[in-house]
Amino acid sequence: MAAGREQLGFAAALDAEPERLAGADADLRRGIDSAAARSHRTHSYVGRGRYAEQLRAWLEHYPREQLHVMVAEELFARPAPVWRAAVEFLGLAPAAPPPFVVHNPGGVAGDDGMDPACRARLTETFAGSDADLAELLGRSLPW
Repeated sequence: MAAGREQLGFAAALDAEPERLAGADADLRRGIDSAAARSHRTHSYVGRGRYAEQLRAWLEHYPREQLHVMVAEELFARPAPVWRAAVEFLGLAPAAPPPFVVHNPGGVAGDDGMDPACRARLTETFAGSDADLAELLGRSLPW
């Protein structure tokens, strides 16, 4: 879409995602460079938004205390404290945060021109995954 790699409209791309990515997860986990795996890079709109599944995959290989999850909305809203928490997690010496410059400003959530029916569809699609993520992180999420 924005980068010109998607020829379908957003709702149509969501509809096409299951067929486009059939077998991609298995191929990616096995390190196979298939057409589905390559399509995953550019056409996994819902798949990449299922953060709880992705976090669980990391937790299969690393203990929870070795992972630090930062929420983009919190980083954008309060960059200095989120940055400080990351520095502390990494065990680095405290330092003054760098200047936080916005390089790719976006619209305000809910004010992005998305079709309300599409927004409702995504809200329903992600409800279970978002609740699962909040439980995994032990805190509420800002969306």
